[in-house]
Amino acid sequence: RMAFVSTKSICQGEQVSILWPEVYARGLEIAFAYKPFPWANNAKAKAGVTCIILGISRQIGESKKIFTKDSQRVVKNITPYLLQGKNLIVHQRTNSLSSIPKMQSGSKPTDDGNLLFSTEERNLLVTESPELKPFFKLFIGSKEFIRGERRWCLWVKNLEEKDFLERYETIKKRFEACREFRIKSTKVATQKKSEIYYQFDESKHQNSTAILFPVNSSSNRDYIPIGYMDPTTVLSNKCHIVYNSNPWIFGFLTSRMHMTWLETTSSRIREDYQYSIKLSYNTFPIPDLSDEPKEVITGKAMEVLAVRERYPEKTMADLYDPDKMPADLREAHNSLDLCIDACYRSEPFTSDEERLEQLFKLYEKMIAKEEKDKLKGNTKKKGKK
Repeated sequence: RMAFVSTKSICQGEQVSILWPEVYARGLEIAFAYKPFPWANNAKAKAGVTCIILGISRQIGESKKIFTKDSQRVVKNITPYLLQGKNLIVHQRTNSLSSIPKMQSGSKPTDDGNLLFSTEERNLLVTESPELKPFFKLFIGSKEFIRGERRWCLWVKNLEEKDFLERYETIKKRFEACREFRIKSTKVATQKKSEIYYQFDESKHQNSTAILFPVNSSSNRDYIPIGYMDPTTVLSNKCHIVYNSNPWIFGFLTSRMHMTWLETTSSRIREDYQYSIKLSYNTFPIPDLSDEPKEVITGKAMEVLAVRERYPEKTMADLYDPDKMPADLREAHNSLDLCIDACYRSEPFTSDEERLEQLFKLYEKMIAKEEKDKLKGNTKKKGKK
């Protein structure tokens, strides 16, 4: 038997699927675990590190302990995620387990800033030439959304619009600078995109409402601020996007239930979340729902958005600061959480740990069903042959 101290990352994200199968293959298991705690020392500039203490041993039976700062709990088995339950490991997926719309990265300019404009630059051009206004779209990524910053991009659909815009010397120079930047790239694919220098390198924009999910976000918040964006806004590759989405999906993604899942499955940069599409979105288990609960969740989700609108002077960073979050916004989230929780079980949850244990039970059930359906499909194919 041995005990060691390690960073929390070995029980998060992709590290779990890399490390723990090797541990179990050697006939080892977790005998005890001390839940995550911040590492501290006497240095002036302390590293932002969260640690765990694990005891690893040969199989010892059904008496294992999970410790926290204030308590201990005897369980039959400790999972790689430091929960009681089966040794279930969440693996990356290329499609959603819950059959919700695809999440993807946004539009990538690769333009050296030449297709992008500050509000001042855009306003100056539009004031001088009002006919240019339709060609500018709001351009938002994670940072702009959370901090309340605004940038604009030129959005050119075809050659006819390109020819029209090149009549303006300022824009013509920008186009030429973008073309030269791409030509000089070491990437062949980027060099080829110099032929369409007036458009983004990767255009993912769709004319529909969209959920904006930040790639990186502080772990100090009780909820990651996510957006429900209108069709006119171009969302950048610095955020994750769900196009053609419904408000009830926004409700699930902004809930405590989803927060507990991403806290466990996503990676970290220092202590900040680095949200993973393949590990956190595509694996997130959502129960099968009828139209009625979806309508109720939609109403609660729209209330969260409506409360945000009451504070136009505040940024998302302000609104979701755990020490400054407005009482009515917190209440709107709490009300939404109760609706989401009820989709998983009738008995209220008393902790995020209970939520996570319930999520893993549903995840296991949905994975088993998926495998069963695949087996049926393969059997049918063989029968046809």
